[in-house]
Amino acid sequence: IKLSRFIGPDISSTKIRKRIFHARPVTGLIPESVEKHIYENGFYMPDSIVDMQEKLKAMLKNKRYLHTMGTVRAAAGLAETYGADPEKARLAALLHDSAKMDHDRLLKIAEDAGLAFDRFEAESPGLLHAKVSALIAEREFGIRDAEVLNAIRYHTTGRPGMTLLDKITFLADMIEPTRNFPDARLLRDLAKKNLNEALMVCMEHGIEKIKEKRELLHPMSETALHYLKNEMKKGG
Repeated sequence: IKLSRFIGPDISSTKIRKRIFHARPVTGLIPESVEKHIYENGFYMPDSIVDMQEKLKAMLKNKRYLHTMGTVRAAAGLAETYGADPEKARLAALLHDSAKMDHDRLLKIAEDAGLAFDRFEAESPGLLHAKVSALIAEREFGIRDAEVLNAIRYHTTGRPGMTLLDKITFLADMIEPTRNFPDARLLRDLAKKNLNEALMVCMEHGIEKIKEKRELLHPMSETALHYLKNEMKKGG
């Protein structure tokens, strides 16, 4: 009998399946291409999550769906690193862009639902989609958890006093694997070490890009960044 030397993680396929089922990350435990395939096809996920994925596939363009599943993967890693509820992180990440659609349709859904929105959101689908996504998560996907709904609602602008789940959802959306903006890799590395610092850099990057493009910047974004910086100064 010849024994072959093996260098790699000591983990079984059963443990991999259990981790995925319970919204725990598997990055680094299996090849990235395999991880990507598992998430995008809903393998080893609870039936309720698979049902949501199938519904999202029909609602979203393929590129948006792939971004969504990348966000789910990123949220799983952040939730484990910082001690957030992994299943809530999965739900918020999964449904954060469920209302990515044309502006006229967004406005109609918001108006028909009596959803309150301001002039910034009325003029920008990039802003309004977050509130409508929270509405869709509640009405069409049956989400009742206020923490999850708020994480979806504020994943674009942020807000003062962001919860841990808010921060993870906001950051996962920006650092998920399909994002390829300059310094994306550095931001992913920073997110593994310091959540608030990574979030601050992420917010600053987003605000700078909006201003460079002369697009509409919601005042909540700068308010949220200012609050975060004060929180960090106080050691939060």
